Amino acid sequence: MNTKKLCLLCLSLAAPLSGCKCPFNGCQADKKVIEKINADVKELSEKQSAKESSEAISEEKITPIAIISKQAFEKEVLQSTLPVIVDFSAEWCGACKASLPALNAAAQELATTHKFVTINTDDAAELAQEYGIRGIPTFIFFKDGKEVTRKVGGITQKDAFIKVINETFEQK
Repeated sequence: MNTKKLCLLCLSLAAPLSGCKCPFNGCQADKKVIEKINADVKELSEKQSAKESSEAISEEKITPIAIISKQAFEKEVLQSTLPVIVDFSAEWCGACKASLPALNAAAQELATTHKFVTINTDDAAELAQEYGIRGIPTFIFFKDGKEVTRKVGGITQKDAFIKVINETFEQK
């Protein structure tokens, strides 16, 4: 019986010991070569899995803490040991939406040294009123529980946002 088999090296369909054009003599190729190829494929597969796993961990997004109550604001902002950037915004606000990618990117980059908080002025009107928010987005910078400065208006570039943050907290 002359059944055809798939050559594991060149992927051609060949009868045993004949018909295959690969340099390893068809389906009867050197077993050590096949074992080496299988080991290499396994190693590459494991490396790819490890890389994808580490990328998934590093791609975990750090986003600002959403606050809707005065008690949460006191805990997360006023009692924080880190400098805090508070974003007063609203979902319907175009400039707020335009600033969000830069805010999230800055939060990701500065997560170990700064805290980022976002307050929806529609959900926390009392806090917005208490801090005199007249236009959004308004970014208030806090250190040791006290307002350092504020910026009214959108910041759409991560680098510009980080520059404002660094300059604000270096001066004070």
